[in-house]
Amino acid sequence: MLTAAVFAASAVVTSLSGAPRPLWPGFGVRVNFETPSKPELDLLAKGRIQYVRSELAWDLVEKQDGVYDFSSVDGLLAKLKTKAIRPIFHLAAQKKFLSLAAKPTSDAGAAYIRWAGEVANHFKGEEVVFEIDAQPGAIAASATDSNLLAESAKAMRFMDAQTRLVVSGVVGADTAFWSRTLTEEVIAIVDGVAYAPARTGGPENTISEVTQIKDFISRRAPEGRKSLPVICDAWGCSTAKGLNTEGRQAMYVSRLWLLNSALGVPITIFDSWQDNGPNAERPSDRLGLVRENLDIKPAFIAAKEAQEKFKGCTSFTRLRQSDPLSWVIVGAGNGRMVQAKWHQREAGITFKQMPLKDKWHKDLYARLNSSGGEGRTVVAAPNALAPKLVTPALEGFDFAFAPPLDDDGWCVVIDKATPNPAKLEFKYVRSSGVSVTCYAKVSNPRSVEALAMSEPKATISIGTTGAVAGSFRVESVAIEPEKWELKKEGKLTGELTLGQRGLLLNYGGAGKAAISPLQQLAIPEGAKALVVWIKQDGSGNKFRSEYRDAAGEVVSVELGAFEGAPDRDGWRAIKIPLNGKAAQWVSLLVVEAEKERGGAIEIGPAAYMF
Repeated sequence: MLTAAVFAASAVVTSLSGAPRPLWPGFGVRVNFETPSKPELDLLAKGRIQYVRSELAWDLVEKQDGVYDFSSVDGLLAKLKTKAIRPIFHLAAQKKFLSLAAKPTSDAGAAYIRWAGEVANHFKGEEVVFEIDAQPGAIAASATDSNLLAESAKAMRFMDAQTRLVVSGVVGADTAFWSRTLTEEVIAIVDGVAYAPARTGGPENTISEVTQIKDFISRRAPEGRKSLPVICDAWGCSTAKGLNTEGRQAMYVSRLWLLNSALGVPITIFDSWQDNGPNAERPSDRLGLVRENLDIKPAFIAAKEAQEKFKGCTSFTRLRQSDPLSWVIVGAGNGRMVQAKWHQREAGITFKQMPLKDKWHKDLYARLNSSGGEGRTVVAAPNALAPKLVTPALEGFDFAFAPPLDDDGWCVVIDKATPNPAKLEFKYVRSSGVSVTCYAKVSNPRSVEALAMSEPKATISIGTTGAVAGSFRVESVAIEPEKWELKKEGKLTGELTLGQRGLLLNYGGAGKAAISPLQQLAIPEGAKALVVWIKQDGSGNKFRSEYRDAAGEVVSVELGAFEGAPDRDGWRAIKIPLNGKAAQWVSLLVVEAEKERGGAIEIGPAAYMF
């Protein structure tokens, strides 16, 4: 039970707020069920639904004052988790709030704040997004409503510093309403604004309103929160008689998700999942992606297809056309780039995978990847997330700076995709202040060059003929044995012990082995790659690395079988791309042996590249 001390904790909450917690990107639907049947749950997963937006009714949770029963929503959450679907719980308070407000001896506001805090406390640690109504008591234009919004958000943040909170109830381009509700205090606590478009026509007509809200937040927000995300909350398109055909609904739902992705709107909620009644002429009865009997509609297929076409894409943009009604949305990620194209006054959308052969497409891909798009879980190909230098002089090169193995100093491993030899210069400043330049003539597809550097960290510039074309900051890191453990699955046997220069993994049999941190192990902010020396085992087994990004998603980076000639004294430098947004390690290395083909690899010194 919350106490009065919680409501005096504004200073504590302010210190906890900081930057907004990242919202997990995804497409979702509004639902009316309390708990889905198994066929319905399977259908949600089949349709690539990542979110379910549901009411969390105060009057059903707190039927008796001060007694909270979450059993009904606990069951829903448990079922959704089996399909990796996250709930968005809208704190539905109006009925209970108004009944309490009608009692002279009742403090409805204080009771609401207590309840909001209990909600956050109950679901602490779960991957849930909460919507707090901008007007909890439905008292329009009331000054106390914005105060109530701020205090309830503080209570939730106090009970769970990592809870994801968004303000809902923001409809249309009503700047007076925004000014009353989206105060500086509120913006400093919540993680986003849930916006319900007020528009007619297709989803293209919502863009100006989204842009206005983003601009308003940017002007009012404190530093560090000017890019507070806006999410699309329950945009609908009814197929009731005389309104929209099912084909148009399908077209609109795809366009909606694509436009929101290009606008940087991480979450799109469609209204709704299922048709709601037998009346074919009532708009509210024909909003679903599926019919009452769960037969799928064209919109279900269209929403699924759009997401499948852009699978793995983490950054999106619109390519401007001479015709303002012509739309081209491009998504990039995981080594591929995809385009969706349509005309606002014509039916249909065409999808096309874009080649990454010519310089224009390569540059576009690099710009999109460097924009830091809000990504879903991706499986990255080797080097797909690695730092790239796209200056003309260094196009086609990839660099891995490896720390000393013994007393031999740092070296740089250069992978070259171009056939022509190149002369490169590497410059850095020693801790003594002496400037050093090392020269390398690169002819082979992979070469190793010594840098005559032994300092644990430095900034190294790369160039040709005296012109600097790019630079990296490098910092050595110890792979400390006491911080890692071996997790095994299947029939695989093995142990993790000390080797000559680091960790030694011996394994045999078929199954999975993962070298994982004993406790949460953070990855330095901004790290673009980890370069680690590996002594190969020749087993042919494939390895990968796993980390959790800033959005809480697990990214799996395929590293291959560690084949190829050693780079130095039987060791090979392996580069693990981290994309600059990695937050913490899940597994440094994972091996899955499908056959009973064991081996032994040693993990040596490592270094982060920034």
